[in-house]
Amino acid sequence: MAQENQDNTGTDPKMFTQEELDAFVAKRVAHMKSDSNPRVAELETELQRIKDEETTRIQSQLEEQGEYKKLNEGLKQQLVEATTKAQKIDSYNELLESTAQTMIEEIPEDLRTLVPDIEISQKLGWLRTNKSKLVKPTAPKINGEKGAGGSTSEALDLTDEDRAAAKKLKMSEEDYAKYNY
Repeated sequence: MAQENQDNTGTDPKMFTQEELDAFVAKRVAHMKSDSNPRVAELETELQRIKDEETTRIQSQLEEQGEYKKLNEGLKQQLVEATTKAQKIDSYNELLESTAQTMIEEIPEDLRTLVPDIEISQKLGWLRTNKSKLVKPTAPKINGEKGAGGSTSEALDLTDEDRAAAKKLKMSEEDYAKYNY
């Protein structure tokens, strides 16, 4: 049988040329694609539907990503603002704590236990309200030991800071001492 397909030279004879085969394949593919074969038409329709769905899905994802980016940027801005506000609040709290501590230090040690351990703004209010009850008033400075014959600056016993403050306020040292001592 193998010898029947061979010619006198010992090679297989070609039954079709390449051009004939290409034409045959093209004709067969065209026939398969034609409307005469409904299965191919169904598959092409299904393929087009799948491509359309995929395109729609990709567009939807890109739109969602755009919205997420906007949302993410908004959240980042809110975080920056919240961080800034938190830092301000921390610095205000430190200032309030320092003020309260200064006020507490003015209270005699044996009475400091009366200061309640409450939130700082409430503590400052409590200290303002009760300071007069807890802090002993300082006696006015009366320079009785100097006598009546001393000079005004000696009799007033003003510090250099007091003199500078009186000068700034354009007051006499006597008036300054009268209102501040």
